[in-house]
Amino acid sequence: MTDFVTRLLPCAIAGLLLWAAPQANAAPACDPVQALVAQTPVIEQSPVRVMKAKEQQKISGALDVAIFGDSLAENWGPDLKRDFGAATVGNFGIFGDHIQELLWRLKEMPPAIQPKNIVLIIGTNNLWDGSFAPCGVSQGVVAVVDELRSRWSDSPIYVVPILPRGSGFTFRAKDRLEVNANIERDLAGKTGVTLVRIDEDDLTCSFAKQGCSNFTVDKLHLSPDGYSILRSSLAEAGLR
Repeated sequence: MTDFVTRLLPCAIAGLLLWAAPQANAAPACDPVQALVAQTPVIEQSPVRVMKAKEQQKISGALDVAIFGDSLAENWGPDLKRDFGAATVGNFGIFGDHIQELLWRLKEMPPAIQPKNIVLIIGTNNLWDGSFAPCGVSQGVVAVVDELRSRWSDSPIYVVPILPRGSGFTFRAKDRLEVNANIERDLAGKTGVTLVRIDEDDLTCSFAKQGCSNFTVDKLHLSPDGYSILRSSLAEAGLR
């Protein structure tokens, strides 16, 4: 019996190592409820936002760029002409939007547009909501990408990572970086989808504790200078 165990032990160890190898490379398990909440479309949680969504459905026709997202997208409005020149840009950002609300807009009332390029800026409000774990936020963002791809299969999609915010631009910093790393991993291999690279030191003035001219005083929304940096990052990612 001892000889049999001795001969069997190396085989068992080898088998265990073979089983464990792919497990080490697999994505960490996420609470199914986290993924479910972020990926389940929910009607806009404000009558004002519902009306904004309905107004956006009136935009139709060909666009050089369509921007989808929350207030970080919406607030780009005054500077779009400066940053995109003669390009036709449709802004589909709505303040306060969560991932699941943007999914509702896309599934229930898709715009009648034909965008040449798509920019996605979403997720910071989910991160702000302390009930969302990083994996839930990242899986929600990927769900939006998949929805955009299902509607506009030939349009390149540029995904803006969740940007720093808060005092010293360190709000949930570890979780935010985990979200962005998860998004990068899950988008790898998706044709026509690019995660935009942002120089965060440059954007946040080296994570200045006293604020930064690239942000407004709330240390969440971008100033015109901040949008210029974002536009340059999009250009480097391929959106000319």
